Amino acid sequence: MWRGARTGERQWLTEIGERRNDSLLDIEFIDWNPGNRSRFYSDNFKTIYQYSEYKYLLHQEDWSYSSRLKYLLLCGSPVIYTNFYGWQEYWYHLLKHDFNIIEFKAKGSELSFYNLTREIAKNDRKAKYIGSNGRALVQKYLNDQAIQQYSDMM
Repeated sequence: MWRGARTGERQWLTEIGERRNDSLLDIEFIDWNPGNRSRFYSDNFKTIYQYSEYKYLLHQEDWSYSSRLKYLLLCGSPVIYTNFYGWQEYWYHLLKHDFNIIEFKAKGSELSFYNLTREIAKNDRKAKYIGSNGRALVQKYLNDQAIQQYSDMM
């Protein structure tokens, strides 16, 4: 599941989700026009609570909200993480592929992305393990007290 703005180089991955009739993929650009349900939100806007209802989440680095990844991890679902630019926050060294995050590095490879989503879907136990570990990482290292301690050390 992913929603985001039409910024940067996100088009290739978003096209995969929009083109495929695939129940595993719910990938769309946000339509920022007022929707039928609300004059404040588009019809395809999702709250963080709605994100929590999805089995798999996607985080695309680019021009996005800098704290987005930690909030996705808190949802408890495995997060597929695309970091093609090498941008880092102070805690990114704690991210471990197949432990608390699923890294996708093959930018532009639709087949690789398809295979990755199928692999996750086949192993529900592993997906829950990764999602649970992602949530635990945020709860342990990114809570208010931990951030304050980190700031005090600086």
